Amino acid sequence: AWPSYCLLLNDCIDATVSPKDPATWVYRIVTAISIGYSIYVQNQIPDNYNKTTPDGSSIYSANLQGNRPRLMGVVPEIADRHKHFPDLLNNPRREYIDHQQWIYLMLCVGEYEFGPAPLRV
Repeated sequence: AWPSYCLLLNDCIDATVSPKDPATWVYRIVTAISIGYSIYVQNQIPDNYNKTTPDGSSIYSANLQGNRPRLMGVVPEIADRHKHFPDLLNNPRREYIDHQQWIYLMLCVGEYEFGPAPLRV
């Protein structure tokens, strides 16, 4: 009766395709395999965020900042009021004594010309 039936406003049509030919089963199998492969590939993407994100500094450790001197380099001469970080001559050594952290290091301070302002280290 489909050729002569006219759809009305509240009519509901339920269309179900039942697989009867082998091609439909092949399409279903290929779809299931492709979904499984895409999930596998998404899990294999490397996580570069944890490798490139620097670690935060601890609020409980004593920090220091300095430059690394170059072999046969010049000794710095600082005049006036410049913020200067002296060169580290060896690797800093940390030690804990009575729940306090101590840092032992050797610095190349260079030559300074002091003005009326006091020296702050």
